[in-house]
Amino acid sequence: MKNLINYYYNIFFNSYKKVNNVYSFLSNKYNYLFIEFDGNIKNIYNLYLIVSKKKYCHKIVINKDGNVITVYNSKKYILIKESFSSTKLLDINDILEYTIPIYDTNYINWKQLWSKKIDYYEYQISQFGKKYKMLTTCFSYYSGLCENAIAILNYVDFNKLNLYVCHKRIILNETLNEYYNPLNFLIDSRARDIAEYIKINYINKKFDIDFVKNVINAVNFDYNEILLFMSRIIYPSYFFDIYDLIIQDKINENEIEIYIKKITYYETFLRNMYNYIKSIYKIPVIEWLE
Repeated sequence: MKNLINYYYNIFFNSYKKVNNVYSFLSNKYNYLFIEFDGNIKNIYNLYLIVSKKKYCHKIVINKDGNVITVYNSKKYILIKESFSSTKLLDINDILEYTIPIYDTNYINWKQLWSKKIDYYEYQISQFGKKYKMLTTCFSYYSGLCENAIAILNYVDFNKLNLYVCHKRIILNETLNEYYNPLNFLIDSRARDIAEYIKINYINKKFDIDFVKNVINAVNFDYNEILLFMSRIIYPSYFFDIYDLIIQDKINENEIEIYIKKITYYETFLRNMYNYIKSIYKIPVIEWLE
């Protein structure tokens, strides 16, 4: 791998680490990540060029052939140079300050994406449910949350959405270093990053309901954005993320208990959040949260 990096990028280093499908190494005091990538490189690179002119992000390194992609062991990789390194944990102000409007008509169809995902998971449960008894027991609850989140999307006018540079996922205890990786960029409503940050941090008891109310007041969502926010807060991405790891046998099934034990706690949050939003916006009635 060292010879390949030297040949394609004229970068030298002594040693490297590999975690999952990412190689990391240090050269001239800069950290580099050689990351396996199977997405749409044109979209990612175009977003990277937009962001790099307006805000800070890590650098995508072009190889000697002028390409973003380098093939290694029959897999596609992108080299990232971390020009800035920080272990500071991402906070809501970092997200709000990283607001980059995108004048585009393409948006992620959450409704279609989530519907396909829940259909796929239901098929998996029907096939492997006996092996994962704990997942099978709680799956209908979380699929119900997903269906509620999808129902809210029926009231959104997607033709009037304002689009921004967002991230595929906001994780618990994410650092600024991770947040600035351009391979995590995509185009979506700003409600995406804000809701994902609040959801994963609230369910892990990092802040209280007053903090969330202050964020909503500060952001000043329009009607479509507040519906997307409420939908995203209800959608249990935290469950599906850990579900995937269990099905892939990367973690023990017992890990799901961390969220099962918090069902009542998070339902109380959803109810309080719904009532607060309802006091400001004329949103559709969600009967189970009344």
